[in-house]
Parts: sequence; structure tokens; C-alpha cells
Amino acid sequence: IIVIGLTPIYLRNKNLKTNSIEQNVNVYNNTFRIGWFNASPDNYERSILSINSKIIAPTILVNQGDIINLTIINESYEPITIHWHGLLQISSLDMDGVPGVTQCSIEPNETFLYKYKTINQSGTYWYHSHYSIQYGDGLKGILIIKDLNDPFQYLYEDEDILQLTDWYHIPLHILLRT
Repeated sequence: IIVIGLTPIYLRNKNLKTNSIEQNVNVYNNTFRIGWFNASPDNYERSILSINSKIIAPTILVNQGDIINLTIINESYEPITIHWHGLLQISSLDMDGVPGVTQCSIEPNETFLYKYKTINQSGTYWYHSHYSIQYGDGLKGILIIKDLNDPFQYLYEDEDILQLTDWYHIPLHILLRT
């Protein structure tokens, strides 16, 4: 379970998109089209920064040692980056998503490929924009790295995820000006 903020969103995860490249190693391939669209998750419509025009960002579910290939297409009007919160970017420092430190921002109408291997890490993490305050407008999601050698995996079959988030009726860049 990951907790980010206050508004509950309940989902069940079954979205592993992979292609096998070697024994016990998969490649997660996906494309995130990031842009603004109107949504009303609490029946109050406002503009949110979303992935693939969805209110809830895709959950990335991979196994320890898998490779993540994630293409970002920036369809918003401002720069973005994606930070993989808590992940050690071993041999992939340029994939950490910190603008001006580990990578340049992904400018509007540009595309960027995040590509890294989940080495010696497992657990529940989150990914989010690391540019300005965009995660508060919706640009965030869950990343789960499973350990196939987990001695307790027999204790559960499914994993339910409860994501909590702050939700404002005003976009954060406007709210913070007041």
C-alpha cells in the first residue's frame, strides 16, 4: 500500500505489459502521453495533468531485475520530467528525472525514453513529476517491483492498492499564487 495525500482512490492491479527477453527478465514497454484534460473525480470539473487522459495514472507492475522502457510524449504546455521515487538508479543516473540535475526537462511536444533495469530492488514506490508542482495536478502513479524470491509470497494471491492523494478544485499553480 502506498499513501500519497488524502483523497482515496481504490483500484485492483492487473496491468503487466511485458515482453520476455531472457529467462526471468521481462521488458515493460509503455507510452505515456502526458497532457491536460478536464476531469471531475469528485463531481467538480477542473483541468488535470494526466497520463493517457485518465484520472488515475497507470500502475507499473514489474519483477525485480526487469527492464522498464517508458516513452514519454509531452503534450502539455510546460516542461515535465518523471522521477522514480525511492529507486536507486544504478548505472542509469540520467533516468532519475530530476530536471537540471540528472536530465534536461522534456519540453512541450518532445518525446523521451526512460530506460532502466530494476536491479536489487523490490517494493512499492511511486513515480511523479519532478518539475514544479505538477504531481499535485495529477501527474503521479504507482510502481510495484515484485521479488520473485519473496519467502512470504505464498501468503497472498492478489495485491490491492489504495492510493490517497490531495485534491484541490483549483490547479496548484493558481492556488499557490493566492
